[in-house]
Amino acid sequence: MTIINPKWSQNTNPVLINNLNILKPGTVLDIGGSDGVNDLFLAKNKFKVTNIDVDKEALEILSKESKLQNLKIETINADLNNFQINNNYDNIICFYVLHFLEKEIAINLIKDIKNHTNKNGINIIITFTNKGEFEINKKRFYPTSEEFIEFYKDWEILYKNNFIGQTKSGKNQQRIILVAKKN
Repeated sequence: MTIINPKWSQNTNPVLINNLNILKPGTVLDIGGSDGVNDLFLAKNKFKVTNIDVDKEALEILSKESKLQNLKIETINADLNNFQINNNYDNIICFYVLHFLEKEIAINLIKDIKNHTNKNGINIIITFTNKGEFEINKKRFYPTSEEFIEFYKDWEILYKNNFIGQTKSGKNQQRIILVAKKN
């Protein structure tokens, strides 16, 4: 696969690969999908993909790459600080995005994600928690694992996992992975 933008991920996220078989066939919204390495993978696997990101250049890179690979991926250039999801999707993914948002905005986005997921649809979210070797910005969204799981108490939790690993800054930080199905 072509390296799209070495600033971000160069490979499809393993969580997405490992959960491909449980995604509901149809549409996927990738929130904060950047230059779309995950989106290319999904489109190749017959999903209709929409990527929303604030980085216009990254979306342009994705558009060019998807055309080269004869894939159709919709891109939306928007700032999540004032964005609302307008359509419903069979699946919504959001990887390493929520910590960029203020708490209230992130919580409202999670509610929006849940509300715009079709019945039996899947959400896969990976976000940083409040544990690690860094100073937390108290205004940003860094929940405890328990707090994050609580947002999905009315859904079927298919998979959850916490792990601590090194970030690009070189510091260790806990992440939570959540895969949930809307009943």
